[in-house]
Formats: sequence, C-alpha cells, structure tokens
Amino acid sequence: MTGTRCTVATCKNSLEKSKKEGKDIKYHRFPKDVVTAKIWAQKCRRDGQWNIRSCHICSEHFTDEDYERDLKGEMLGSPLKRKLKSTAVPTKQLPSLPQCSITNPRYERAERRRNKQIVEELLNDANSVVDSIDVDKQVSQSTTENVSHNNKEAQYEDLLSKCNQLLQEKSEMQKLLSVKEQLLTEALNNIKLLEKRLLKTNNALEGEQSFRLNIEKALNGFLSKSQLDLVLGKKKKIVWRSDDISKAFAIRYFSKRCYTYLRETLKYPLPGISSLQRWASRLDLRQGLLMNVLKFLEIGGNNLTEFEKVCIIQFDEVKVNSVYEYDRKADEVLGPHSQMQVVLIRGLFSSWKQPIYLGFDQKMTQEILLDIIRKLNDISYSVVGCVSDCGGGNIGLWKELGITKDSNFFKHPVTNENIYYFPDVPHLLKLTRNWLVDTGFVLSDGKNPGITQKNLNTLAQGEQDEYIVAKVILKCGVSVDSEADNMLDDTSGSEDILSSPSDVLGSHNSVNSQSEADGFNYMAGWIARKYKNKYPEMGNYSYAVKTGDHDYVIPQWVQHLSHGGLTVPSEKWSSEIKLLDSLYNKFHKDTFRKGNNVTKRLVDVGKKKYPSVPEEILKTFFLQRTFIRIKYLNLKKKENSFKRKYVNVTQKKMKKLCS
Repeated sequence: MTGTRCTVATCKNSLEKSKKEGKDIKYHRFPKDVVTAKIWAQKCRRDGQWNIRSCHICSEHFTDEDYERDLKGEMLGSPLKRKLKSTAVPTKQLPSLPQCSITNPRYERAERRRNKQIVEELLNDANSVVDSIDVDKQVSQSTTENVSHNNKEAQYEDLLSKCNQLLQEKSEMQKLLSVKEQLLTEALNNIKLLEKRLLKTNNALEGEQSFRLNIEKALNGFLSKSQLDLVLGKKKKIVWRSDDISKAFAIRYFSKRCYTYLRETLKYPLPGISSLQRWASRLDLRQGLLMNVLKFLEIGGNNLTEFEKVCIIQFDEVKVNSVYEYDRKADEVLGPHSQMQVVLIRGLFSSWKQPIYLGFDQKMTQEILLDIIRKLNDISYSVVGCVSDCGGGNIGLWKELGITKDSNFFKHPVTNENIYYFPDVPHLLKLTRNWLVDTGFVLSDGKNPGITQKNLNTLAQGEQDEYIVAKVILKCGVSVDSEADNMLDDTSGSEDILSSPSDVLGSHNSVNSQSEADGFNYMAGWIARKYKNKYPEMGNYSYAVKTGDHDYVIPQWVQHLSHGGLTVPSEKWSSEIKLLDSLYNKFHKDTFRKGNNVTKRLVDVGKKKYPSVPEEILKTFFLQRTFIRIKYLNLKKKENSFKRKYVNVTQKKMKKLCS
C-alpha cells in the first residue's frame, strides 16, 4: 500500500503524500463487477495498457451520496466507516475528454453503435441498478465485453451477502435500541424520584425560611444584622460593622470576664477579643479632632433623647512629659511637647462626658472652637455653653468671640442660637483669693480699714527677717558667691558623663572615642546575628574569629563580653554601617525630621545610595538608631531640666541671702 496512487489521469494524490500532509483521503480499489470497473476505467481517462485490479481511485473523486450510511457507527458514536455503494462511480474532479485523434467517420459510427449496445445491455441485465449512472457518450476506449451469466450470479451473491450483513446490523441495532429504551426508562424513573425529593426539599426549605423570618422578626430589636447572620448560619465568616464593634467594646470595657462569659458560655454572638484588638489598633487617636470618637458619640446618641444631648464644651491645657516618642503605626517621631490642649464635652442634663480634641502646644482659637461646634451639630449634639480658665490665650479667644462682662455669649455657627461662655469657677476662686489676700481690700461701708495695712505689715515683717539673716551672713565672712560657683561647677560635669555612654552611635558626630566605637561594633554584631542565617557573610561568632597574630593585641569589647556566642561583624559590614550612620545623621540633623514615614523615606534614600545593602537590614539599622537617639535625647533633656531647675532654685536662694 505504500506505493498506492490515484489512477485518475489528472490526480496527483498518493497514500504517502496524504499521510505526510495529514489529509483524510481514502483510496478505493476498482469494483469486482466488470461493468462498473470498466466505467471507472473510462472515468480515469488514462492512455496505454494498465491493470485495473491493482489500481485505486481516491475519495476526492466521489460525492457523499456515493457512500453507504454507517448507522451502527452513528448509534454507538464510533468513527464512521466510509464504504462505497456498489453503484458508485467517480464524478468529481475528473479530466475533460481529450481531442479525438480518429479521423475515420466509419470507425466513429462503429464505436457509437458498440457503445449504444453496451448501455442497453447494462440497463436490461442489471435491473435498473445503474439507472443513476451518467454514462459519457464520448468514450475513447475499446469495446466492452458482453455481460455473461456468471457475472449475474456474482452480482446476486454480492447482493445476498450485503443483505445478510444488513440484517445482522439490523439485529444489532434492535438490541442496542432495547438497551437504550431500558436506560431511558430507568432515567425517567430517576427523574420522577428526584422531582419528588425536590418537592419535599422545597417544602422543607419554605418552612425553614418562614421559621428564619419569624426568628429575625423576634430578635431584630436585640441583635444586629451581623449577629443574626451568625446565629442563623447565613454566613460562616462575619465582617463586623463599626456599631457592632463599638457596642462589644463597651461590654469589654466594663469587664473582660463578663465578655468572655457571654461569648464562650452563653454563646452570645460577639466579636472575638482579637477582633476588638485589631479594631482598636486602627483607631486614629492622633492630635486634632478625634473623628472616631465622634462616630462613637453618634452611635451612643441613638439611645439618648434630644434633651440629654444638650452639652457644654470644656477645654484647658494639660502639662505633659516633654520627651520624644516613636509612633510605629505612622512611622513618626513625636515631641517634645510641653502642653496639650484637651477639649471635653459633657452633658448638661445627663451624666456623660467625652474628650473629642487633642492638640500638642496648641492654643484654642476661634476657628477650632467653631469647627468643633459644627461637627457636634452634625451628629445631633447641641452646644449651649463653653467653659475655660482665665489664661492669657483664653483671654485672647474671648476678644475674638466678642465676650465682655456685659455680653458673655456668642452665636452658634449653624443654628445662630446663643452659646454662653463661663470662666472656670476654681480659677475664679483662686484669683479672688490672690486679689484679697495678696493686695488686701477695704469694705464699701468704710469698716475694717486696717485689713489692708495689716496685710502690708505682714509682708514687710517677712522681708525684714530675710534682710537681718543676710546681714548676719555677711558679718560672719561667709563667701556665698564662691560656694554657688562651686555648686554650678559640680553639676556641669554630669552633662559630659551623660553624653558619652548614652548615645552609643553618637547623636551629632561620627564615631570617635573608643567607647563609642565599641558600642557601635556591638550594634553591628547584633544586626549581623539577627540576619546570620540569611546573610552569613555579615559576621561570625567570636570564638571563630582570630584576634591577631600576637598575644599582646588588645581584643575588642565584644570579645571581652562574649563567652563565644556573640557575633563579631565583618570588616565589610563594619564599613557599611558607618556609612549608614553618616547618612542617618545627615537625614535627621540634630534631632528628627518631621512628618510620617520617616524610616521608610530614609530606607528609600539608603537603597538608592547603597544598593548592595538589603532593604530589611537598612530598616533594622535605621529603626534601632532612632530608638537610641530618642533615649539619648530624652535623657539629655531630663538632665538639662534638672540642672536648670537646680540652678534657678540656687540662684533664687542666693539672691535672697545677698540682697
């Protein structure tokens, strides 16, 4: 079969070529029937002598109607067999009739008579088997032989075998049909069973939905939507809303044991403790108007009447510890601040109060106060009064608001109602005491005129006693000035003691002293130990590091401290960390750069300038460096404050003694 080729004169298809090109072409042998075979041979239009028993014609010369229908393959879904009908003849892509080279008219007439005789015999003997065959009238081949009786018997046997084959296929089809009918019956029974189950499930589901609706209506006033979803099992994972979290946070505020008992024992639908912690960590409580707190007030106000929401505003400055602090969430260094402005609102007719504003070193201004009043009005809280002390900044605020002794109110920025301003009563009493006791007073009726003179005599007697003590000290020859100077000299040395060991890396200058270099080396080893598994080239354990070729070489401070487990940084990492320290000092100057994300910004600069250092190491060093500087500056500030206070007290006492 490898040399199989199509016999049609103009066709170039071959079995080998079809396989290479991947074409689905089948090559059919010439039929056994002599008459049909001769018709196939005529369609080929080939010259010369050739054996039709060993020749083939490809499937491209036959139409779809020339093939028998493969019913078995269609029913079973198997690949269809392409089998030609017994009457099929090639009709597609055939070569046209060549120019007849015979010039003898007598020969042509004889050929026509013989062809006519062949056609009549085929029509009569084959019982119209080849009625659909279009016999070409212009045939250039030799005359055909008469159909013999043996050919008819061969045709009969062929038809009989085909009939038996068809009967066998019919029997197989009937068996297959019975199997399919049985499967169809089973499928219909299953469908009916599933329909019954579906109807039963729908009825149960409708009953459950009705039950759920009744439960939701009953619990709607007690539980929120998220809690109902959790109780009814609508959702496996609940995203708690702000009002749910705030209410749960209130329960947790009163008692952790009560909260755990409600949630774990009574199975009350409450958020977990970790959810409350995550929610609390995201609250924005930085300076300014506390918007999250206003949200709590709005939620809590749903349980208050309009009368209970009437409130007043109180504000005052609170002294805070003047230190530096690091805010991890905002990546910002805060401080130092000396005062904090706190604004608090409290109910006028109910016992509630809440701070809503924080401002470091911030004086109260008209803009801030009116903005707070507007925000409270937006959440249905009515401000009717303000209270503050009589400090200098607040006196300026009174002038901005137009507050005088005859007109102690200003207009609400939204409702245009009067908001009355009251000085703080404790401060009024304190000022009254100062005015009465320190300066004295005379009654309006002229009685008790000696009260003022008596007070003045008391003050004069005190000053006279101090004057006598000073004269006695001078007569004794005590040198007060020299003693005071010695005290100041003694206190000045504490600054030098504090400045050298506190800031290991040096806050302002490069590493110069040996102690600072040792501390710097220790920190570099600490970072190298932290990332030893990931970056082993940064350092090594002290027991594996050789101190030198001679015994008299002074070991490093880390080796003095270590029993073999501390890490000694490599020379490369030691040089890199010094460059990073210079970059840190250049970025932050003497204190710290203001704004958020200071460490992140510094890491970005370090990545550009020193790309060989990994980002995580940059972040670790800069963050640790920030902690060290914060500790140093706070300690320095505390020492300076103590020194200044001591000097002021000493100078004041010396002044009284020497005056």
